[in-house]
Amino acid sequence: LHHHRRSHHHRPQMHAFSHFAGKVLFINNPFPSLARVHLFAFSKMTHTQSRVELIDQSVHGLASLETVGRAAFEDFAGTVTFEGAMPKLKTISSDAFQRITPHSAVNIFDLFSLEIIDAHAFANTAALIRIRGALPSLTEIRPRAFRSTLNRNSSFAGTCGSETGVKIGT
Repeated sequence: LHHHRRSHHHRPQMHAFSHFAGKVLFINNPFPSLARVHLFAFSKMTHTQSRVELIDQSVHGLASLETVGRAAFEDFAGTVTFEGAMPKLKTISSDAFQRITPHSAVNIFDLFSLEIIDAHAFANTAALIRIRGALPSLTEIRPRAFRSTLNRNSSFAGTCGSETGVKIGT
């Protein structure tokens, strides 16, 4: 029973705004200590006026971000803007940006620590996806990571320099 209570206590942290029907705005805020956007953090939010903007506009904007958790923004009905240099980002987890709206954008670069883009990370999304620059640590792009990405202006233009190469879709 104690273990059940404990896991229930931690659940809201991982599902912070999941299924939240109201309006959430995170705009133009530096997040120098943000290390993770947790599992289901903003998933299945149905309010079309909700906006989450995680934008690196300063030297320290998203300098500590290491992980975008599983389904962090999946089925987000509002606008997600995820943009900037992310030198410590190691993992874009499965379903992280799956099925986000065409009003949204993921424009990331300087991904020096990115190792894995997990399965379905950007699948079935209408958002503009731009991943560019040096990716010296990238070792794997998992199956269906970009399956049915719907925005024709999306691009992946990275220089991969991993010593072991990059596994794609295996």
